[in-house]
Amino acid sequence: MTDFTGLYFDRYHILESLGEGGMASVYKAYDTRLERDVAVKIIRIDMFIPAVLQQVLKRFEREAKSLAKLSHPNIVSIIDYGEHDGVPYLVMEYLPGGNLKDRLKGQPLPWQDSFQMILPIARALQFSHKQGIIHRDVKPSNILITLSDEPMLSDFGIAKILEGEGNTSLTGTGVGIGTPEYMAPEQWVGRTSPQSDLYSLGVVLYEMVTGHKPYSADTPAALLLKQANDPLPRPRNLVPDLPDRVEKIILKALSKKPEERYSGMEEFIYSLENLLSGHAKMKPAAPPFEKPIPEGSLPPVESVPPEYPPGGDQTTRITRKSDVEKARLEELARQKTAIEEKARQEAEEKGWREEQARQRAALEEKARLEAEEKARLAEQARQKTVLEEKARREAEERQRENAELQARQAALERSRREAQEQEKLTAGKRSAEITQLQTTIETTMASGQWQGARQQISQLSSLGPEGKALAERLQKRLPRAKLPVWIWALVGLVGVGVVGIILGGMLLSRLIAARQKLPAATPLLLVQATETPALPLQPTETLAPTQLPNTPTLPPPTFTPVSTDTPLPPVVLRINANVRTGPGTLYPIKTVLTAGTQVEILGRNHAGDWLVIKLIENERGWIAVSAVQAGFDVEGLPEISAPPPPTQAPSPTAIPQSGGPAPTSTLAPP
Repeated sequence: MTDFTGLYFDRYHILESLGEGGMASVYKAYDTRLERDVAVKIIRIDMFIPAVLQQVLKRFEREAKSLAKLSHPNIVSIIDYGEHDGVPYLVMEYLPGGNLKDRLKGQPLPWQDSFQMILPIARALQFSHKQGIIHRDVKPSNILITLSDEPMLSDFGIAKILEGEGNTSLTGTGVGIGTPEYMAPEQWVGRTSPQSDLYSLGVVLYEMVTGHKPYSADTPAALLLKQANDPLPRPRNLVPDLPDRVEKIILKALSKKPEERYSGMEEFIYSLENLLSGHAKMKPAAPPFEKPIPEGSLPPVESVPPEYPPGGDQTTRITRKSDVEKARLEELARQKTAIEEKARQEAEEKGWREEQARQRAALEEKARLEAEEKARLAEQARQKTVLEEKARREAEERQRENAELQARQAALERSRREAQEQEKLTAGKRSAEITQLQTTIETTMASGQWQGARQQISQLSSLGPEGKALAERLQKRLPRAKLPVWIWALVGLVGVGVVGIILGGMLLSRLIAARQKLPAATPLLLVQATETPALPLQPTETLAPTQLPNTPTLPPPTFTPVSTDTPLPPVVLRINANVRTGPGTLYPIKTVLTAGTQVEILGRNHAGDWLVIKLIENERGWIAVSAVQAGFDVEGLPEISAPPPPTQAPSPTAIPQSGGPAPTSTLAPP
């Protein structure tokens, strides 16, 4: 940023910097021609791109002439303009006095005083609107206060010159110029109208009456959101004794839509004056200067010439008297004129000095405000840099996370391929082992070593699903075990005894029927079912029932249970158990229960090695005693008769080749 201190802009000698803003810098200068202090506002051409700068220079002279004609008692006027080495500048009155912002200091003013202070500013804006000029930046720091307590509206120039054609900002941002806290909602999108100044003046009036701004936020974006979405806080919430008519005037001026505000400054001024007329007298205009003639300024009576000389006639005396009176009156008039002229000069001198002091104070305040604006812009730039840095770090973090995710996916894919390759190797190795073990089993079975073949088949079943399926097929080729001959003899004797008992009973019943001359009745013999293990037939033998001549066919025996279904406390299985339809391995399997399952015991069989348990839907099943917990007492359980055994026993295994050893007994586990 260029420092112009010490340079000459035409006849203006730049003395010191008063402040710097976003678009201009203000200097205190000395007018070498009129010998007075002035304020010079220099446009910062480094803020514009070349194409926009050409528009600024073209508009500058035209708008400066228009603003210089803006002459009003309550407007700080522009007294000159020019261009120095391509840098445009404006020359304004130097006002060293304070402003409304310094007077408020966050404290509310009586609404009557606030209206009295706002009325001259409203009239100044009414005048500028009639000239086709919109201020665009009405705020307390731009309302200067003279030493005579008169408000003056300043800083029309930059807002008008920097505004492009068709309400388009020459800065290229597309956003209207102004201070965010005092900008109308439509100014945020670059649209301005007289109602925009009315809204800004309403914000100033709101702050004067309540001591607070209607909206405030840390950033302009947050302020815009509040202004667009939040309802306007009622002034009476902050000043409870505020009249209702005063609040209505403020609320109407601060309507969010321009068409809902006052139609113009004329209507707003009328509302203020109409309300003030009913509560307080209007502030009178300053009376014209009048200064009384001091005593002693008139000539003493003794110095007046005598009315007539002694000895003169009466006519002469009358003539002399009138001349003396006329001269005396002329002298009095001359003295009065001289006194008035002196008083006027003194008043002008005093007014000029006051104006100089006011301009100096105004420039100092403007410099301070521009410094604050510069600090605010720097803070915004810093925040923008912080946000950009944060976005950059987040982008880097996302890239790092994506890279890590891709690396993990690649590692998982590599692990999956390795697992597949390992599985292929394992499957090939297992297939080779199965093939080798199958060959060994075939050889063992061919040599008749059945016990060794069973062990090898058990080892084969542990080699995965393929080995298990092959083991099941090979298991079927193993021969079933033969029972000793004495067992078969015992079975034959038992069968003969049972048949003899049945035939004896039938014969006895027929004899009794013949004696009583009654038809023969078939006795019903109730036999208590006992647990008798089923004995498989020899592969080369066929067991046929003993058939006696003229022996009628007997119905199957009826099994009668000897206990009830009273459930006992549940018992936990210690191993997996096959649940069968009866006590013994000849009965088919209904289901399988896993270790740790709780079952209800209903009773036992006669031998006490099988238990009756309760299943779902009132069904029963039989499990071996070895499946329950060790030490379980079966003596106290009720005895339950077993159901009839299956009509067909499992088919015998294949007969081994001749010359091999006899098969051993292989009973399936329960």
